[in-house]
This record gives sequence, C-alpha cells and structure tokens, in this order.
Amino acid sequence: MSIASDSTVRRTTEQREPGIPLPLVGRAFKAYSYTIGHAIEEQAMGPDPAAGAEGYDLDARAERLAAHPLAAAAGLEMFQDRDRGFETGLRAVIEGIAATLRAPATPD
Repeated sequence: MSIASDSTVRRTTEQREPGIPLPLVGRAFKAYSYTIGHAIEEQAMGPDPAAGAEGYDLDARAERLAAHPLAAAAGLEMFQDRDRGFETGLRAVIEGIAATLRAPATPD
C-alpha cells in the first residue's frame, strides 16, 4: 500500500513551488545522511577533554596495524585531514546523485 496515491504525487510534482522537486527529495536525503554520519564519526574520534584524551592517535593505530601496512597508511588518508575527507566524501555522494540523474530511466 502506498502512502500517497498516484494522483497526489502527480498533483504535487506539477506544482511549481520553490524548493527541491519531490523526485529529488530521497537523493537529497542521501547527502544529508552522509553529513550527519560524518559528523558523528568525527565526534567519536575525539578529542574528549572530559577523559583527558587528545583525539585519535594515528601513530598508535599505525603501530597496532604494523602487520598490515596498507591499512596503517590508510589511517592518514582517512583521519588526518577531516575537512578534506568530508569534502571528498560529500563530492562523491553528490557526483553519484548526479550520475543517477543522467542515467536513462529504467522501467520498474
């Protein structure tokens, strides 16, 4: 059972109100979800002044992963420049959304 009837969706998408067109709302939510998830992960890495920590220790991580040098090196790529990491990831999400908009429609 659908939440909205086909006529409701058609009437809504035919309206010319400002904002995101109804068919793009789900795609916009993907970018929102990425942003929220990234913020949560960033906060989880610290720093946590209440615990006296200074944030995520990349050197200690690399030592723990010494037997896996590629994984150890990935820590610098993933965790060292948080702003660049966020922007790179968001760009990937947005470009993915754009690719789905350019793709030919497939029948359901």
